[in-house]
Amino acid sequence: MVIRYFAKMKVILIMRKVFLLAVIGLCLSSSLIAQIKVVHFKKLQQFLPTELLEFDRHKPSGSTQTAMGFTTSEATVEYNSKVSEKEGDTTVPVSIRVKISDVVFMPYAVTAFTMMAQQNMSSENENGYEKTISVKNTYPGKVSAQTGEYKSLKYEFGVSTRFLVELEMNGAVSEELMNKLIGSMDLETLAKTEGDK
Repeated sequence: MVIRYFAKMKVILIMRKVFLLAVIGLCLSSSLIAQIKVVHFKKLQQFLPTELLEFDRHKPSGSTQTAMGFTTSEATVEYNSKVSEKEGDTTVPVSIRVKISDVVFMPYAVTAFTMMAQQNMSSENENGYEKTISVKNTYPGKVSAQTGEYKSLKYEFGVSTRFLVELEMNGAVSEELMNKLIGSMDLETLAKTEGDK
């Protein structure tokens, strides 16, 4: 009887310690989150690709927003082809959208690409394909393409542990063109960029 009593007391003490550690961890993580600043969208715009031959570049856009204690930031630029792709009897305009997001409050978004890249995933069917990639042999991600009647190509990859880069092409599938855009981006400097103090 006495042994059971002491066993229960030991369990209660352990539970209290776990609870206390959880509360302390929550307080510390909340204060750390409050100290982390996202990169302002105007700073992110500096890392967007510039000109692309045979494409009109639109003015970059972006936003930095705070809600419920979390701040998000993203910068986007769009390109429209001057020459459209010919598909049968119809002419299809080609557009490309490039977006950089600071996902410092959602690091699992970038971690997911790292985990996928380790699995070396690849899938293909009559409508398209999807595969893991390593951009510039450094940044893990994936590429997915629709090669059927509607054509599109999307690259998604993580830079450092806080940036998510997305390139989406509609109307055509050209990995060469996408790689040219990625090649013009200064991803090494982006990876070292920190939020505003």
